[in-house]
Amino acid sequence: MFIPPAEVQDQKLKGRLRGYKKGAVEKLLQDVVASYEQVWQERDWLRARVEELETELAPLRGAERHLSDSLVTAERAAAEVRAQAAKDAEELLARARAESMAQQREMKARRTRLKNEIDRLELVERELQASLRAFLLAGLELVEDREATRTAPVVEVPLSTRKTSDPAAVQPG
Repeated sequence: MFIPPAEVQDQKLKGRLRGYKKGAVEKLLQDVVASYEQVWQERDWLRARVEELETELAPLRGAERHLSDSLVTAERAAAEVRAQAAKDAEELLARARAESMAQQREMKARRTRLKNEIDRLELVERELQASLRAFLLAGLELVEDREATRTAPVVEVPLSTRKTSDPAAVQPG
């Protein structure tokens, strides 16, 4: 049961035989009332202070919710950025690998073409050497045959004394 301090103060106790000393009881009641009033005032002050703090706390709670929402949003955005970065990195890596493989294939094809061209040119060189050798040997044979078929030196005969009309029969020396 709740009794406000004013009611305690206004309460009149009935006297009895053989009871407590009236002066001591009244002094005790006054002390209790004073203490009770002090507690009552502190309670009112604390309630007012709680209300003030609640009033001050309301914007802070709103800011806390806002910060919490912002933090959640930032975490989501960071996760999305990380996911996108990982995806972009994978795509870039895949493109780089594909480009590398294409370049390797191109270099292998180029190397094969160059090797084939070198082989062809070496074959042409060998054929040219063989043709030149054959040409030189044929020329040497002609020179040797000509020397072998060479007759005695031709003496020039003056035109007036010539008996034949064939100009090829006369060879200049």
